[in-house]
Order: sequence, then structure tokens, then C-alpha cells
Amino acid sequence: MQDVRALGRKNGLLFKVGMTKMDAIRAIQRTEGNFDCFARAGSGYCDQVDCLFRTECLVLSQNPRPVDRGGQRIQKTMPEAIPK
Repeated sequence: MQDVRALGRKNGLLFKVGMTKMDAIRAIQRTEGNFDCFARAGSGYCDQVDCLFRTECLVLSQNPRPVDRGGQRIQKTMPEAIPK
């Protein structure tokens, strides 16, 4: 996330505490003139060839992982059996 913050500062952005990496990347995409579509290319197609995040975006779009508001992966757990 530090590299994303540094890139944002370079583009004149300040990120709020608690902003996810995904939201920060989307803000950077908007300032660069790209669509704010990071990790939304569900079809696997992206025509934003000049986007700095294109490669990671396409990977995440094809392998979505549930994350919490802090950008941390949510561990899926099996619900406990309820005794009868």
C-alpha cells in the first residue's frame, strides 16, 4: 500500500485513513485519465492499455477474493453445526 500512497502523492492525491488499496488505485486511475475500473474487468478484457495497474487488475478480476474495508482478505470459515 505504501507504493500506492507514494504514487498518489506524486499525482497530488491525499488518501483518507482507512481507504482501501483498491479505492486508492481507482482514485489514481481517475487522475491519470483512465476509468476507475480496477479489478472490475469480469470479462477478462481491458482496453486501458496505458494503465499502470492493468496486469494486477486483470488477475484480480478473474480471481476475485473477498476483502474487508481495510483491503485484507476475508477468511471463509465453515459455520459450526447447530446441535439438534
